[in-house]
Amino acid sequence: MLSLLRRMFKGVLPEVPAPQKESFASRFHRFKLFLSAHIDAYSEMMTFEERLASEVPVGMPFLRACTARLGIATMQCIMHVQALGGPAFARLNEPFNALRAKIQQQLNASTWPLQGPLVVPYPAVTEEHTPIISASVTKISAITKQHPEYVPSGFIVTGAAWWNFVQHPALHDEIDRIMLISQEDPNSYHEAAMAIRERILSSFSLPDNLKEELDAAFEQLREELAAPGKCLLIRCLPVRTEHSALRLPEQVINTPITSSTALYDCLLRAFTLPYRPRAMLYRLKLGIRDRAMPFCVCFSVHSAQQARGSAHRPMVPGTLANEVEVHLRRNYTCAEGESTLDVSSLPGSMLEELRQKSLEALVCLSDAPVPGNRHEIYWVVGEDGTFAVLGAMALPDPDAETLNITLPADQGFIAGGSANYPGVAYGKPHLVRNFNDALLFPIGGILVLQQAAPRWTFLLDFASGAIACDGSGAGPFALTARRYGRPTLLQCPQVLEAIDPDTELLLIANPHGNSGLRPCPKGENTCPGEGLEECTLPTVHSLCQLAQDYKARQCKGHSTDQGYLWLSGSDIAIMARNLAPLVASLSIPDSDALDFRAENCTTFHDFLAYCHDHAVREMFRHGTSSKSAHVPAKQLVCDVPKQFWIINLEDGFYGDIKGPAVKLEEIASLPMRTLWEGFSDKPWDGPPQLDAKGFLSVLFEATQNPNLDPASGASHYSEKNTFLISRQFCSMRCRFGFHFLSLDCFLSSRPRERFIVFQFKGGAANLSRRIRRVHFVAELLAQFDCSTEIVGDTLTARMEGGEEEQLLSTLRVIGYLVMHTRQLDMIMTDEQALTIKRLQMLEDMVVLARRPPMQLP
Repeated sequence: MLSLLRRMFKGVLPEVPAPQKESFASRFHRFKLFLSAHIDAYSEMMTFEERLASEVPVGMPFLRACTARLGIATMQCIMHVQALGGPAFARLNEPFNALRAKIQQQLNASTWPLQGPLVVPYPAVTEEHTPIISASVTKISAITKQHPEYVPSGFIVTGAAWWNFVQHPALHDEIDRIMLISQEDPNSYHEAAMAIRERILSSFSLPDNLKEELDAAFEQLREELAAPGKCLLIRCLPVRTEHSALRLPEQVINTPITSSTALYDCLLRAFTLPYRPRAMLYRLKLGIRDRAMPFCVCFSVHSAQQARGSAHRPMVPGTLANEVEVHLRRNYTCAEGESTLDVSSLPGSMLEELRQKSLEALVCLSDAPVPGNRHEIYWVVGEDGTFAVLGAMALPDPDAETLNITLPADQGFIAGGSANYPGVAYGKPHLVRNFNDALLFPIGGILVLQQAAPRWTFLLDFASGAIACDGSGAGPFALTARRYGRPTLLQCPQVLEAIDPDTELLLIANPHGNSGLRPCPKGENTCPGEGLEECTLPTVHSLCQLAQDYKARQCKGHSTDQGYLWLSGSDIAIMARNLAPLVASLSIPDSDALDFRAENCTTFHDFLAYCHDHAVREMFRHGTSSKSAHVPAKQLVCDVPKQFWIINLEDGFYGDIKGPAVKLEEIASLPMRTLWEGFSDKPWDGPPQLDAKGFLSVLFEATQNPNLDPASGASHYSEKNTFLISRQFCSMRCRFGFHFLSLDCFLSSRPRERFIVFQFKGGAANLSRRIRRVHFVAELLAQFDCSTEIVGDTLTARMEGGEEEQLLSTLRVIGYLVMHTRQLDMIMTDEQALTIKRLQMLEDMVVLARRPPMQLP
């Protein structure tokens, strides 16, 4: 007793029992874990919103990874709140499980299954197989009827077989796991493709029913496959015509195949091709899931290839009815033993025979009795002279307006290039050298390449035109450009030095040889075609308008604004928009409302807001209740005692502070000290000049709103003004006048984790005046880069990420703002007084924001 009296007279409190210290330490540790999970969850939510708001394509790996991480962080928040608040918060489990089920339902929404035969022989292919076999292959059914000798020996493994294979649950999970690791980074696509290939070849086998049909197909071709001098050509093609811009590598097997087991291996390898980097990037930019792009695999048997290429009718009107343009690919070797692309190097008889057989095949594809069709066939000629058509595609007819366009040879004109497809294109050039460049290629841009390589054909789906320094008219790139009707210039080596990525180009591809480019600087009030009045056009359209019409048609009606990088109407975009309300929307009412209950949480944002509010309440309750007097909330002393109580979470004080009070200079919390700097920068001027209507509004509200009676135990205004602090964290709940404030700030060492969340609500005036005041406050905060959201008379302002100095400036501004907005609701209808107050406060806030941050020891 004597020692106790001595300590009391010395002003020292009794020692805190060890168990009580441990109790508070464990609660504080739990609260720190909650804050960490809460920060992670908000960071993921911010990433989700930023990614959807940006123009960078979004794919399934991002949606799966982001929602999974956000779900885990939110679940951790719920667990920590349950540990802080007890069994009462177990009611969060049921609505949270319901939310997770909704999100999984969105992510696992399956595409329509493909049904039909698994293997179809070439001679049996018809147009009815188009849903499961590429249209380029089904079109040769028209040739089969009249010239069956032009159809190759072989078979097609259909999209239905591919669908059955990729639906294997283990393969689903393995591919999703590998793609999650890639994080949609084009630089990691190569590693992801190799990993998927390795897993498919080492861990998966073909379904038994597919093996049986392959065995039957092999028996039909056993003699041809085993014969010397024969080769097996394997092509993996997208089934749907709209995906035909994607060209995957082909495989040629020159060794005899003596068992169907070898076919199994070939097909497995072909099934890995849809996960090549170019295919992944194509799906990402199109916004489709990997299992929503079906493929078929074509197996055709040939004698060793002597030549290969394509043929089509000329695109220039007035040509002879029997005229055919023939293109060679690089794998033809002429008599001198050199590889050539020059069709004239073919022996005369061979060239004439090629043209004749190509014309016969094209006539079969034409509905008109006279050859005037717009198709292109892909042919192969074997060493024994056999001619076979591998596929055919319809070509769009070029507009007659574009066939005679000429550009004036004035300053800036770049002449040259071979017109692969005639037309006019207009837009900014975008040089593509790697997959990162391809990811950023904008819809409607002009594609610029060093080499017209097959790996870039998929970008023609997004381009308005293309230019290549080098390339062949028979290569996959040129074929695809003609298929999509993209004006294309090949063999244009001077383009790389001449183009400026910030200057729009007018591209003219003219089959008469008058092709070229012209940079078109675009001023604010000038039309894109300004300076081109000398161009000759057979119609009244301006050249630029013609190019814009082309771009709108070529880009499938999607936005062609420069910089837009993916399709807003795609399956993934729709899925992302469906997920956004479940992730980021705040649908739960304000924390003061009666409906602020666990069962009303329907989004991740709802759960985070609900858990944060109750976690802070639990810590405040524990720190200020009589049962927790062993860890008292210390009263702040700043010259004189203030009506603020400070709860030190960890390292918010300098040393161990004894007694019931703490001085401001003993506080080590940088965000709390900075906020207080704004509080105390300028003394409050007192209530604004009395406005009779405003005063009566406050008086009437005081008689009607029980919350304004501090004697009421349920009143929010009877709560203490409290800070939870650590060195880098501050959580404030207080009232100034009749409005209630809360603020949370964390100054992490990692910029992504830094944030300020400030809430301002309430007041003594009627609702319309309170709403006007929060709009007034939001307008001021917006001047300092805060994002604001207003619901009723409640304002929520945020600042996330960024430099620490910027957040400290914002804290000072908020501190000033809440001190000087007291009782302003009384003048909200006096525009003159309000304007004067706004200008005065804004001037003070600008000066305060520019002040250098305080330095704490």
